[in-house]
Amino acid sequence: MKTRTGFVSNSSSASFVIAKGLLNPEQIKGLLDYVYDPTNIDGWFITDTGEYIDGFTTMDNDAIDDLFEKLQIPEKNIRFHGD
Repeated sequence: MKTRTGFVSNSSSASFVIAKGLLNPEQIKGLLDYVYDPTNIDGWFITDTGEYIDGFTTMDNDAIDDLFEKLQIPEKNIRFHGD
């Protein structure tokens, strides 16, 4: 079981923001490509705002954690809205 602070799993919505300066080009591409990935079962909408990568879903069941782990994005670099 994963434990997080400041993030509620299985909530009806979730969102995050990551400063692009904390990501490498492969991580940015992986996050943006995830929108069209069949494993995006929670319907994450992820955009590049220029300075940040923003993500939002109306149904979250922790699938995004697997993507962050796959792309080797440290949790300390991710700010979930509400933190």
